[in-house]
Amino acid sequence: MIYGSRISLSVGVAVAAFSIAAGLAIGLVTGYIRWLDAVVMRVMDGLMSIPSVLLAIALMALTKASVGNVILAITLAEVPRVVRLVRGLVLSLREQPYVEAAIAAGTNLPLILLRHISQTP
Repeated sequence: MIYGSRISLSVGVAVAAFSIAAGLAIGLVTGYIRWLDAVVMRVMDGLMSIPSVLLAIALMALTKASVGNVILAITLAEVPRVVRLVRGLVLSLREQPYVEAAIAAGTNLPLILLRHISQTP
C-alpha cells in the first residue's frame, strides 16, 4: 500500500505547495492594490464557479496525460481558494497603523508586502 501511494502523495504534496505559492503571491498583490483586486477576483470567482474536479478533468482532456499535467490541472483548480483567503487577510492588515506608518515613511510596495504584511504573526 505504501509503495502504491507514492504517486498520490507526491501529487498531493506538489499541488499543495504550488497552490500555496501561487495563491500567496496573487493574494498579497491583489489584496493590497485596489484596482487590480477587482479584475483578479472576478477571474477567481469565475474559476471557483466551476467545480474543481470538472475543471481538472477538462484540463486533462485538453492536454497529454502525465503526472505534471495532473499537478498543473489540480493546482489551477485550487489556487482561487488560497487567493481568497490570503486576500481577506491582506485587506484587514493593510489598514493597520504600522502599514500606514511604513507608507508615510516612503517604504516601497514590495518591501511593505514582504516585511509588514506577510510576516505578521
